[in-house]
Amino acid sequence: MNRRTFTRLFAAASIIASSVFVAPVNAHAEAELNIYTGVPRDQAEVVLEHFKNAYGKPVKFNILYGPTEEIIAQVGMEIRSGKSKADVLWTDMPQIQALGRRNEGLYHTIESKHFDDLLDQVRVGEYQKTAPVGMMLYVIGFNTGQISKEDAPTSFAQMLDPKWANKIVMANPQSSAGVHNLFWMVTQHLGGKEPYGWDFFSKLKDLNPQYVSAHGPIRDLLVSGERPLGFQLSFYLTDPIARGEKVWWNWPEEGVPAGQFAVSVIDNGKDPEPGLAFADWLLSPEGQKVTSDIVSLVPVNTKVEIKFPDGSAPADLNLVPVDTVYITENRPEIIREFQNAAGVR
Repeated sequence: MNRRTFTRLFAAASIIASSVFVAPVNAHAEAELNIYTGVPRDQAEVVLEHFKNAYGKPVKFNILYGPTEEIIAQVGMEIRSGKSKADVLWTDMPQIQALGRRNEGLYHTIESKHFDDLLDQVRVGEYQKTAPVGMMLYVIGFNTGQISKEDAPTSFAQMLDPKWANKIVMANPQSSAGVHNLFWMVTQHLGGKEPYGWDFFSKLKDLNPQYVSAHGPIRDLLVSGERPLGFQLSFYLTDPIARGEKVWWNWPEEGVPAGQFAVSVIDNGKDPEPGLAFADWLLSPEGQKVTSDIVSLVPVNTKVEIKFPDGSAPADLNLVPVDTVYITENRPEIIREFQNAAGVR
């Protein structure tokens, strides 16, 4: 974590720490909910307003937003200091799982009737403590002003074409959680076949890609055209496409890596009811529809149907569920392998 990022997170955490946390003493008292999330703040605020209307009780939200790895690091520091302020983690599943494994008993059990409606593929492990609330799909994003839809890569393998030298952008796994889904797909699911495995990233290095801290900067570089081609999460491109920006995405022919976004409620001594209510709402058809519309997460509740900008539906895609357990257990090794292959530190 660089000094500027740490300062930003510390300042935000200090604001939260200055609040007085008390359980509501009567039916009209306002609860406070500290939500640490990888969802962009403007989107998170809209989602939380919908939840507040459904919740029907006074509640104030404090949002700490940042790349998942930095959010998890912040929570870890709070736990070690004995002053845990986070109530809810709402971000990438593997990192939430890893934090829970390092801190036994950290999360409350979420009771929800909506678990019965979730996809079978996501109801695995301790899903009642780290509840899956949406899928993140890895795609090939590009600027249509510089790369035509006809010429844009339609597979990860085509990203290695020399003509894309100095045009590609991707996230660095030291700060980005979502990019680990791509690494699993390329090195594990497709590993053993050309041109995949860690050699893929060694070959990519020859094209001089730009590595950035998170997927928000990838979106910005694609929109501006400064880097017109990138490995990207689809939900970062939905809003620019809706605004008419010159960006689009292709579904990779090898299959679409489907990572999971999750929610956990931290046992920090406070009344967990508002946090558990938020988690339950995120799992509901209403919450799933809102987060799909606002955050562009793909619903995991089978009662909710969506369409992507190209008119396709999740059922039309070759979705490849990412092995979150592998990512959780092998994160340090994944980063080392990437650094060796890409020649970055």
